Amino acid sequence: MPDNSCKEWEDVVLAPGMPCVVMAAPGMLQSGTSRELFEQWAPDPKNGVIITGYSVSGTLAHDLQNDPDTLTLTDGRKLP
Repeated sequence: MPDNSCKEWEDVVLAPGMPCVVMAAPGMLQSGTSRELFEQWAPDPKNGVIITGYSVSGTLAHDLQNDPDTLTLTDGRKLP
C-alpha cells in the first residue's frame, strides 16, 4: 500500500485536495501556521477544524467555538 501521509509542510501546501490531518500551532488561530492553513482550507466545506484547547475571547478560535454566521478572513473575504 502506498504511503500517502503528509510528512513535510511542502506536502500540505503543494498537494491541495489530498486527505490530511494537521496539528498546528498556535491554537488560538490568530497567526502562524494554524491561521495560514485555516484561511487556505476554510472555504472548502469538506474541511474541518478541531480546537483541542481553551480559547480566549477576541480570537478566531473563540469565534469558531461560538458558531458564528460568518467569519472575516485577513484578506477581507467573508466565509459563511
